[in-house]
Amino acid sequence: MIDSYPSIDDGTLNFWSLTIKGEGATTPCLKGDMNHDGIVNIFDVVGLAKIILGSNENPTAFELCAADYDGDGEVLIFDIIKMINFIFGIDLTIEPVLVEATVVKKPETLNIKSNGQLGGIFLILETEGEVTSHDLSGAEIFIQKLDKEVAILVFSPEGLTISGDRLLSIKDEYRIKEVEISDRHGNRISSNIISVPEEYTLHQNYPNPFNSVTHIPFDLEDAGQVNLIIYNLLGQKVKTLLNKEIPIGFHEAIWDRTNDIGELVGGGIYLCHFSVNGFLYTRKIILLK
Repeated sequence: MIDSYPSIDDGTLNFWSLTIKGEGATTPCLKGDMNHDGIVNIFDVVGLAKIILGSNENPTAFELCAADYDGDGEVLIFDIIKMINFIFGIDLTIEPVLVEATVVKKPETLNIKSNGQLGGIFLILETEGEVTSHDLSGAEIFIQKLDKEVAILVFSPEGLTISGDRLLSIKDEYRIKEVEISDRHGNRISSNIISVPEEYTLHQNYPNPFNSVTHIPFDLEDAGQVNLIIYNLLGQKVKTLLNKEIPIGFHEAIWDRTNDIGELVGGGIYLCHFSVNGFLYTRKIILLK
C-alpha cells in the first residue's frame, strides 16, 4: 500500500522514492525504469502494462515506484501514455486536448468514439464469453482474463493515435465494470457509456395476433429517417406510423388498428414495412376480427 510519494520534477529522469506503509523504509527508483537497468525504454512499457493488466500479480516495491510514472499514487493507463511520450520525444504542445469519449456497447461488440485523438484505453469487463480484439490503426491490444473478469489495455507502443471502427467482439452477455480513457497527453478524459443495437432490426409485433393495440419494436444501429408504414395485402397504404428522424437505439411504435384518417380497419393480415438508411424489412401483422 503506497503511503506517500515525493513531488514530481520537470520530467527529467531523477531518482526518487516512495514510502511503503507499515515498513517505514524508502525504496529508490528511476521513474519508468521497470526492469531496473537504468534506462527507460519500450521494455519498461511492457513491464508497466503487466502491472495494469494484473498479469504481474506480485510487483515489487521498486516496480510499483517506477510504474507510477506521473507520481499521482496510482498505476494506470495514463502512466503508460506519458512514458511513451517521453521515450519517443513526442511533442504535443500544439495538439488539442480531448474533452470526452463515448463507449459504444453493442450486444456483441464494443467500440470507443471520441471527438479527437485517443492515446490509450483500459477496460475491465465481466463476462463468461470469449473476448477477441480487432485490428486498430497504430495500436496494440492486450487482453488478460481471470475467471469472469477480462482486463483490456490498448495503446500504441510508438505513441501513435488510436483509431478504428471496432475494438472488441464479445461472444456472450457482458458488463462494463471499469473504463479509463487517456488522450495523447496522458490525461484522463471524461467518458460515458451508451448501449446500442448491433444492427438495424424490425422485430415481430406483440401481441400477434391482436385485436386492439399492438407494439412494433425496432432497433437502429445509427440515427436516420425512419419510415414505418402499414399496408394491406393489396399494397394499399393503411397507416403511416412513423416518418421522421429517430436517434440510434432501441425503439417501439404502436398501432391501434386505425388508418390515416382515424377509422378502425377490419380484421385480416397486414404488412408492416420498415425502412431506414437503405435497410428495408417487412413483417406480417395479424389483426383479429
